Amino acid sequence: MSGHAEYMNLYEELDDRPRNYKLVSPEFMRVFKFMMPYKKRFIVTIFLSIGQALMFLLLPLLAGQALDIIPLVVNSYDEDPGTPGPQVSLSNSAFVTTQALNALGGIIIILLISVGTMAIIMFMRQYQNEYIGNKIIFDLRNSIFNSLQVQPYSYYDKQQVGDLVARTTSDVNLLRHIMTQELAMFIRDILQFALAIVLMFITNPILAGLSLIIMPFIMIVMFYYRRRMHPLFLSSRKSYGQLTSRVEENVTGVKVVRAFAQGQLEIGIFKERNDDYYGKQMRIAKLTSWFDPVVGLLNVVGMVLIIFVGGGLFLQGIMSIGNIFTFILLMQFAQGPLRFLGVFLGNFSQTNAACERVVDVLDAKPDITSKPNAVKRQISGRVEFRNVSFKYPGSEKMILQGINFTVEPGETIAILGATGAGKSSIINLIPRFYDVPEGCGEVLIDGINVKDYELDSLRTQVGVVSQEIFLFSRSIKQNIAISSKDGEISDEEIINAAKLASIHDFVESLPEQYETMVGERGVTLSGGQKQRIAIARAIIKKPRILILDDATSSIDVDTEYEIQKSFKNLFQGHGSTTFIISQRMSTVRLADKILVLHNNRIAQIGTHDELLADEGGIYQKLYSTLEKEGYEK
Repeated sequence: MSGHAEYMNLYEELDDRPRNYKLVSPEFMRVFKFMMPYKKRFIVTIFLSIGQALMFLLLPLLAGQALDIIPLVVNSYDEDPGTPGPQVSLSNSAFVTTQALNALGGIIIILLISVGTMAIIMFMRQYQNEYIGNKIIFDLRNSIFNSLQVQPYSYYDKQQVGDLVARTTSDVNLLRHIMTQELAMFIRDILQFALAIVLMFITNPILAGLSLIIMPFIMIVMFYYRRRMHPLFLSSRKSYGQLTSRVEENVTGVKVVRAFAQGQLEIGIFKERNDDYYGKQMRIAKLTSWFDPVVGLLNVVGMVLIIFVGGGLFLQGIMSIGNIFTFILLMQFAQGPLRFLGVFLGNFSQTNAACERVVDVLDAKPDITSKPNAVKRQISGRVEFRNVSFKYPGSEKMILQGINFTVEPGETIAILGATGAGKSSIINLIPRFYDVPEGCGEVLIDGINVKDYELDSLRTQVGVVSQEIFLFSRSIKQNIAISSKDGEISDEEIINAAKLASIHDFVESLPEQYETMVGERGVTLSGGQKQRIAIARAIIKKPRILILDDATSSIDVDTEYEIQKSFKNLFQGHGSTTFIISQRMSTVRLADKILVLHNNRIAQIGTHDELLADEGGIYQKLYSTLEKEGYEK
């Protein structure tokens, strides 16, 4: 297997479960509920559709009558009194001509009124459709986005960012088309089909019965088409999500791609993903390409039969030319909706596939939520881990085992350990980014299990600066004040936080100062500058618990030392508790307590001096090694 194919297999399990191929899927009905607030407008569109169908079907009836009247007018003008044979009086001829012309004029006026009325109805229906469709999509997008905001970290661990973006954008856009256009057209065409069949039987039952022989074959072709299209569309939507994920990932990691000269490899991977999507689209195109010709052929066969039998009825004097013309138009108006129904079913299959992907997000149930009557209170910052063991959802490997320690309010604790030892896992359990599995111990704040706190209340009192700094494409001021609600954070507080994070002087040197836009993900800033803005963002909340997850790795030692002194002065006054994860001894040694992890367990815990005094201990060995190599002053 090639490297590219192997890479693509990473996505094969994405959204890969049994699907329901019913004509109307439960997922579509779930999305259709978004129509309910606008049901009155939808009922109006149905009545407008009925009116449009009636106006539309009036045209062949009037056209047929006009076709029968025209020969009367022509024959009246063709009569010549000078020719041999029976003569028609001129007065009688003039009377016939006048009557025929009056009738023809009346039909033309009715036709013009009908066309004008139909245009007005179409405008009103179109406007209502657009209004309803856009409102539904507006509500649907908001609901999807709201659902994404409450999902836990474990949800995003299983998802591709690009695929989630595709579900929120392109999949929802597909639903917009079906809701704004095709659903209303489907209702209109069902009415048009039913009325056309009734009028066909009124015009001539024999021809009507003959035309119905062809229609079952058209229906069979359409339902076969729909059944084949649904799995193809679902597969295509999945492939599109994977393609979007690939583009998003590549653009995000473009510096890494360039640094490791992986451009050609990335091009190859993208080409395979693009080829996969292209291949699936072509399978859809092939299936669609034969549908119209087959249905068209069946229509032609029906038309030939009608002309043949209708011609015989005309020769027998049973039907006029106008009647036959009316019937042929009615048959076309009946078969037109059938042809559209085939296209609609194909598009509806695509819509069902999009609905399934959208509903997956809408109905995703967050497994980390607030309990009923959850505790909502000011915390002092006492943190206790009581016999905690932890593994990530879907994994069998234990990351933490039997963790026990207590941090008193206002203390600073540093967590040290090798990569993969579980440092970040410990601090992720405090604000409930992940939960301790049942029966695997508990994390307590002020003696209360974190699971018993109201989630927003807990997280607003915990400040986090993660090792992966993310800045929004907004101003520096907006990024620092991200926790502000209704402007509750003043400019003075923003500046003070920036000073404590040692970023104020840099910001003041910029032309736009605090209004400077940082670009997407803070692309215009260095790593150290982004980290200091993130630190300012965390401390402006005055959190009772502050978590710094390798938050000073991109900051020079002198700046880091100034920030640490600021932390000491600020949080000791507020009695806040600080957790620090760092590989720098210059940071770790400032902590009141140091926790050393080894093999997913606590190997040592104590102050810097206590751990140094432990001869042969992990901390003492590590510190001695770094000191000898000149990494610590």
